[in-house]
Amino acid sequence: MARRGPVLWGSVAVAVVALLAMGSFAYLHRDRMAGGIAEQSLVQVGRGTVTVSAAAAGTVEATDTRGLSFTVSGTVTTIAVQPGDMVTAGKVLARIDDTDQRDAVSSAQSSVTNAENTLSQAKSTASATAGTSTSGCQVAAAYRTSASPTSTPSPTASPTGSPTSTASPPASTVPSAPPRSSAIASQPAPGGTMPTTPGAGPTGGTGTCAGTQAGSGARAGSGTDSVYSAEQSLNNAQLQLEQAESNLAGTVITAPIDGRVLSVNGTAGTSESPGSSAFITIGDVSDTQVQAEFSEADVASLAVGQKATITLGSRTETLSGKVSQISPSGTSSGQLVQYSVMIAFDDPPADLLYGQSANVVVTTGSAANVLYVASTAVTIGPGSTATVTVSAHGRTEQRSVRIGLSGDQYTEIRSGLSEGDKVVVSGGG
Repeated sequence: MARRGPVLWGSVAVAVVALLAMGSFAYLHRDRMAGGIAEQSLVQVGRGTVTVSAAAAGTVEATDTRGLSFTVSGTVTTIAVQPGDMVTAGKVLARIDDTDQRDAVSSAQSSVTNAENTLSQAKSTASATAGTSTSGCQVAAAYRTSASPTSTPSPTASPTGSPTSTASPPASTVPSAPPRSSAIASQPAPGGTMPTTPGAGPTGGTGTCAGTQAGSGARAGSGTDSVYSAEQSLNNAQLQLEQAESNLAGTVITAPIDGRVLSVNGTAGTSESPGSSAFITIGDVSDTQVQAEFSEADVASLAVGQKATITLGSRTETLSGKVSQISPSGTSSGQLVQYSVMIAFDDPPADLLYGQSANVVVTTGSAANVLYVASTAVTIGPGSTATVTVSAHGRTEQRSVRIGLSGDQYTEIRSGLSEGDKVVVSGGG
C-alpha cells in the first residue's frame, strides 16, 4: 500500500499540468481569434461615388422586325437566304413562278398602246370636223362687211326754218352696190348660196348661216364624244397595266431594310398564297435591344434614359446601353409581378444573336463625392435615420447617422460620421 501513494499522486500531478497547458493554449488562441475577427469586422468611412442599381435577366430581341410574304399566289421557285444571314435593303430573298403575271403585263401594255392610237385618231378627226363647219359662216361674214354702204349725212335745218335739200356725197364715195338689204338679196355668196343674217329675210327669219352653225355644233359635239370615249379607254387600260405590274412585283420578296434573317417558313416547290403567315422574317440589327423582366419593387425606380450595363450569356465583357421603354402593364406569376423593360445597346456587336440570354444592371441613382460606408455596417431606421457602431480607442459606441442613397454595396452618409472613421460591420463585436 505504501508503494501506491507516490504513483497515484504523480498521475494526478501530470493530469493537472496537462489541463493547465490546454487551458493556456485555448485562452491564447481565443485572444488571437478575437483579434482577427475584430480586425476583419472594421471598415473605414470613405469618400467617392455611390450608385444604386436594379438588375434583371432577359433576352436579345430585334425591336424592328418585318414579316414578309408574296402578294400573289404561286409556286416557290427560289429561296435565296436562310436564318441568320445578313441582308441589305433591296436584296431579293425569294421568288415564285411569274409566268402568268408577265403575260398579263404584256397584254396590258398592248391595250395601252392601242388606246393611245385610238385617242390620237379621235383628236385628229374632231379637229378636221371643227375646221370645215365654220368656213361657210366666215365667208358670209366677210361678204357682209365689204357690201355694207356708207351712211349718208343727216340734213340740217336752215336759219329760216325752211328745209334744205340733202347734200349729195362726192362721186367717189357713192357705193356701187344697192342698199344693204337689196345687195344681200341680189348678190349670191360664193358657191351659189345666198348668205343671210338674222332678220335679213323678208320674214325676219334666222337664215341659213345660223342653221349651218347649229349643224356644225352637232358635228363638233360628236367629235368631242369620240375623244372623251377614247380618253376613258386609255385610262382604263393604264389602270389595268398598273395592276398587272403590281402583281408581277408581288412574285418577289425583297428586303425592305438592312437586317438579319430571323426565319424562313417554306421551301422551294411549295405553293404560297397572300394572307398566310410571314414567309420570311427579318430584324433590324441596328435597333437591337434586350427585353428584361424587372420586379415590381425595382421597376418603380426605373426611367427611360437611365444607363445600363449588359452582359451576354456568350460573352464575358460588358456592353453599355440605356433604358428605352418600360411596359405600363405587368404580368403575374403567382404572387410575383414583373414588368418588361427594353434596354437598347449603345453599340450592338455585329455578331449579336437574337434570342440569346442577357443580364442587365440599370443605374437608378448616383451621388458623387459623398461620404459612404459599407451597407452591411448600417442599421436602417425609419425615414432617413440609421445607426452604426463606431470603434475608437479600443471601445465601440452606437451612433445615429443620416443617410442618403442606399445601395447593395455602399450607403451614402450625409451626417454623423467623418472620413476615416472605423465602423463595425454586421456581425462584429
